[in-house]
Amino acid sequence: MRNVANFIGRLLLLIAGVLMILAAVFEIIASINTLNSPDVGWWNWGNQQAVSAFVLLVMAGLEGIAGLTAFFAALRGRRSFFLAVFSLLLIALPIYSIVTRVQAGTLTANWDQIWKLIVQFATPIMYFVGCLLLVRRN
Repeated sequence: MRNVANFIGRLLLLIAGVLMILAAVFEIIASINTLNSPDVGWWNWGNQQAVSAFVLLVMAGLEGIAGLTAFFAALRGRRSFFLAVFSLLLIALPIYSIVTRVQAGTLTANWDQIWKLIVQFATPIMYFVGCLLLVRRN
């Protein structure tokens, strides 16, 4: 039974890690493009769009690090302290994304945003369950 749980945990962590790395890369690209526009700028702290893009850039970087942690934990088959901490903290990213989109009025019901929200909520759940299912071998 331990081998089955370990296999399922590794598979969930592998899927969650790859999805998180891909989402982080796309979010970093979008944030950098927003910050590079002449209307926004990198150090224009009076502009709400610049502040939001910078915060999303930092959070996407942290999401990429968490995705790499999940990917390497899936390859090694062992959990770590950072894997457990990231699994508990990851739900803040989709909640922050929804709150900022509602405040900005940009949350529309198109399929791109719906798919992104499904991935944003599914990956922390897979990450947490995968972390719980990884057990040490004797």
